[in-house]
Amino acid sequence: MGQLTFLEAIRTEVRVRHYSYQTEKSYLYWNRFFIRHCNIRHGADITPRFD
Repeated sequence: MGQLTFLEAIRTEVRVRHYSYQTEKSYLYWNRFFIRHCNIRHGADITPRFD
């Protein structure tokens, strides 16, 4: 079996914890939103910005 993508890993973890389907959809939505907000960079490259 191949390696899971980030969003597939979230989906699997949410299902293992028996969260509702609506919660799963919400978690995936907000993770996609954050990934797009960060211009699809790797998590290790994202640092907080202190203005």
